[in-house]
Amino acid sequence: MAWHPLYAARHPFYCSRSASVGGSPLASSFVAWNRSPYGVGICRRFKIQDKTTAILLGSWLFLYMFQGAVYYHLQICMIIILLGFLYAHPWRSVIAIIGASFWAGMSRLNWYPVPAILAITIYFLEVPFSQASQFWRYIAKPVLWGVIGLVTALLGQFFYVIISGNTNLQAFGSSLTSALLWYRWFPSATNSIGIIPAY
Repeated sequence: MAWHPLYAARHPFYCSRSASVGGSPLASSFVAWNRSPYGVGICRRFKIQDKTTAILLGSWLFLYMFQGAVYYHLQICMIIILLGFLYAHPWRSVIAIIGASFWAGMSRLNWYPVPAILAITIYFLEVPFSQASQFWRYIAKPVLWGVIGLVTALLGQFFYVIISGNTNLQAFGSSLTSALLWYRWFPSATNSIGIIPAY
């Protein structure tokens, strides 16, 4: 079986069927889909000193994040950025972007730019433009982070191809070469309503 980050992310949380409830690996699912690091990361950024407020906000964020299904191996990218990116510590921030982007490169094509985008978004939210003397100076680091993130993600993809054990190299580019079924946007035999009219 080919290796994938999904298995690596799931392995520490594995729970045997004998330890599950009702035939479902409850403990595995709970830990694997746990959104608590988001709450911790965001509470740290808000610099909330009151423990009660921090617990309430963290709990609310946990429940809010639990509404939607996001593959937990992709959450690692977000957690690394939320806990590791600090504008006041540039090298630490770059390391966080590199680590998260490398993991994203091994995980999912459309997540390649996500770690850098999240870091850039945090930068724009936390560093006002008024602190910069020039526009180009203000956006220089975000542009650099974006380039570093994308290059690192591509390296992560290349690394994944090597260690995956999958000998069919064409399969790795299937996301870019698969047919685009435009007719599904409109009513068809596949979907009587169509994607666009359904919205």
